[in-house]
Amino acid sequence: MPIVTAAQQLGAQTMVTHADAAINGGAAAMQILPANASRVTVFIFNVGANTARLGDANTAAAQGAPLPSNQGITIETTDPIYAYAASNTTLAILEAVRL
Repeated sequence: MPIVTAAQQLGAQTMVTHADAAINGGAAAMQILPANASRVTVFIFNVGANTARLGDANTAAAQGAPLPSNQGITIETTDPIYAYAASNTTLAILEAVRL
C-alpha cells in the first residue's frame, strides 16, 4: 500500500498574502477575512503594539482568542474571521488555499 502524505491528501495549494488589517480600537469586531471554502489554514501575526482578539462575529473585549503584540496564530477554518482590539493595532495575514 503506498504512503500518502498530508500534502497529497489536501491537493495542490498556494499562498495568498493580504493587505494588513488596521483594527480600530474600541470599535465593533471587524471581518478581516471572509468565508473561503478553499482555505486550508490562515496565519495571522499581530504587527501592532496592542493585543487583538480573534474569533467569529461575536468577538469583543472579553470574547475571542487573544493575540498579543508580536505574536502569531495559525487557524484552520473556512469560516469568516473577525478581529477586535481595545486600542488600535495592525494584523498581517497570510492564507493557504487549495487550487
